[in-house]
Amino acid sequence: MVDEGDIVLDAALATLLWAGFSVLISLAGMPPTQQRIRRGRVTGQFAIALVVLWLLVWRLHNPVNITVAVAFAVAAVPLAWEDALTQRLPNRLIAILAALVGSAVVAGALLTADLEPLVRAGVGAAGCLVFFALIYVLAPSGFGGGDVKLAAPWAAVLAWFSWPALFSGLLVAWLAAALIHLGLRTVNRPLSTVPLGPCLIGANIVVLLIAGDDGVMTG
Repeated sequence: MVDEGDIVLDAALATLLWAGFSVLISLAGMPPTQQRIRRGRVTGQFAIALVVLWLLVWRLHNPVNITVAVAFAVAAVPLAWEDALTQRLPNRLIAILAALVGSAVVAGALLTADLEPLVRAGVGAAGCLVFFALIYVLAPSGFGGGDVKLAAPWAAVLAWFSWPALFSGLLVAWLAAALIHLGLRTVNRPLSTVPLGPCLIGANIVVLLIAGDDGVMTG
């Protein structure tokens, strides 16, 4: 019988490995000046990531689900930070996110010998990618191309858990963006200053924390 404490310890160690891997890659290949700037931001990102990762490990109990959620969070926190500050979602960070999420869901399916969550994640990712791309083509002022690229790994994580989790994530993200737009309008700030990336990423994490391993929003 597997001890629950051992599972939590393994999840914590996996979290540290994922986080270290993500930070190292995010710093690699950058000019020295940009590296210094990013290192100056790492403290804030690392503090937020630690809180998010701890909450995910505390809320989720299935080691495979923890791995998928952590794979998303360690790359998504720097993305949300970057988008909030610069209104840009760098392709390099999105590629890291997609690689981490893709490897996590494939490994999870192989370890559990259950292809249903993997298929669901793939269909959800493809569906959201097409949906966001259509919005981008029809209303390009709504958000940027980086948000379209973010949609696939973002949706794959939520769809891995369940379809209700994915639909809830979309609802929470758009609601958050609408509230921010409304707040900016009241203070006469340009609506174009609202980055969608942090709304999507925040919604993903909130839904996972509320839904848990079952992927069902309750309460």
